[in-house]
Amino acid sequence: ATASGRFLRPSGSVLDVPFTLAEREPGVYEAALTLPAVGAWNLVLQVRQGEEWHEVSANTAVGDGRGQ
Repeated sequence: ATASGRFLRPSGSVLDVPFTLAEREPGVYEAALTLPAVGAWNLVLQVRQGEEWHEVSANTAVGDGRGQ
């Protein structure tokens, strides 16, 4: 399977962060990334295996590391 996604900034696309997940072991995918700003983010994750395709969307918030 392949897995990729995008963190999307609701206020505009200039800070959007696309990424690809690497398969660390069978069924376990990971990517290291740093989002460029605190605040609200939308996530769109896509997983493909052969002809099958799945997409999941979620919302999250990123703090500044100081509890803010």
